[in-house]
Amino acid sequence: MIIPEDKTLQELFEWRFDKTPLAVAHKFEDRETTYEELNTYSNQIANGLIELGCKPDTRIAYYGKNSDYFFEFLIGTLKSSTVTVGVNWRLAPPEVAYIINDSKSEVLLVGPEFFGLIEEIKNDIPSVKKIITVGGSHEEWEDYVSWRDSHEDVDPMLESKGDDDVIQLYTSGTTGHPKGVQLSNDNFSSCFLMNEDSMYREMDEGEINLVCMPIFHVAGTNMGLAGMVTGAKNIIIPEVDPTLILKLIEQENRFLAEKSELASAEIVNSCLESVNMLRESHRALMANNTDLRNELESVKLRYKTESNRWRNNFEELRKVYESRLEYESTTATTMGVGSNQRKR
Repeated sequence: MIIPEDKTLQELFEWRFDKTPLAVAHKFEDRETTYEELNTYSNQIANGLIELGCKPDTRIAYYGKNSDYFFEFLIGTLKSSTVTVGVNWRLAPPEVAYIINDSKSEVLLVGPEFFGLIEEIKNDIPSVKKIITVGGSHEEWEDYVSWRDSHEDVDPMLESKGDDDVIQLYTSGTTGHPKGVQLSNDNFSSCFLMNEDSMYREMDEGEINLVCMPIFHVAGTNMGLAGMVTGAKNIIIPEVDPTLILKLIEQENRFLAEKSELASAEIVNSCLESVNMLRESHRALMANNTDLRNELESVKLRYKTESNRWRNNFEELRKVYESRLEYESTTATTMGVGSNQRKR
């Protein structure tokens, strides 16, 4: 898939919306959204944020599991020149409060699983002036869909530049507080171009792309953004769930498994591709540095071994699932025959 090289992330989405408006952009549970609808929703979100007084570069936090709403929201922040902040839902309350305060987020979107935690820390996050619920209802906070749909479908037409921050993600903070990583339009343009012939080479208009890695991490965010920019149909699930993935494979006529490079090995394969690109780009240096060459070869072998192990595990899961379906079908048939015989 050839992606335009001279566009910001916001401009890439405008290009995509014009190119395939009626194609399915993403599917979450039983909810499908076309690229045309995604454009409408993101316009509404952008106007909603501007109406709240969020100026360019304002941080807007999202604290919830994977959802199609996250990507609507993210594109809305692009159009309003604000910045999405992904909050790790595996962190403890003080760490969540730290990220919200460190980013100075003014609006917080929160999933229903985490209402209790936000209630616990809401007095410790003074920068937040509005909390919006993403799924579920709360007596004090406005519902996401109601808030979104109360705003008009008009593109604010704000200018975007290459060095504008578009996303701020945080490390897990294993050696101290989580640390914010700011990603700009230029960062994403470089990522897409570097990966056209590697990580995203199977993506194209109408292809199936699984988004199962957490969106508070670059693995989940990038897989979703890349899939939408390339015009794929993106299947979004809340988190990695092998049973659900197997069901989705059946529903999507096994296309998902073939085109997603065995979804459960997604992150391992991504790492392997990164190692390969690193080795290629540092070929000259490696030629003069035996230690570096040996180290990278060792890393590549380790990831390749791990990738094969995940593939084997995934195939075993698939066989178990197919065997169960066959057993249930046979059992149902046998029980039906026995019932008929008793009636005779």
